[in-house]
Amino acid sequence: MGCEPPDGPPALGLRRALATAGYRIRARSVSLPTRFTGGSRIVVRTAWANHGTAPTYDPWEVRLTFVRRGGGRRVVVPLGRQVTGLIGLAQRNARVGTSRLRPGRYDVLLSVIDPTGYSAPMRLANLGSTADGACRVGAVAVS
Repeated sequence: MGCEPPDGPPALGLRRALATAGYRIRARSVSLPTRFTGGSRIVVRTAWANHGTAPTYDPWEVRLTFVRRGGGRRVVVPLGRQVTGLIGLAQRNARVGTSRLRPGRYDVLLSVIDPTGYSAPMRLANLGSTADGACRVGAVAVS
């Protein structure tokens, strides 16, 4: 005997409940300038959806990671606690500094992490997420 619910109409409801229990966060969109000067402040706009039945209660931190093409240099820019308490849909804006970005081209990854390091990074409900939960959201050129 396994942990799978039995077949039939009551089981369909149980399967749906199990599939949506808790939170299931998806990044609907992320927008930021595709060209900017290193050291400037930029506005990053995000849109989120929670397809689960409960909000997150932990203080998850949203981060952008800029990965320099050809060099692998990584610069992490925190966007704050954009998904904590999220139910349904939300849009957020963050004005962030780019002082650690040197001129060059960067791939941009989005991740949601536990700043205490206790929990593993959140696995976003986006196609294309990496094993550590990050999603590529675009590329930028820094001058």
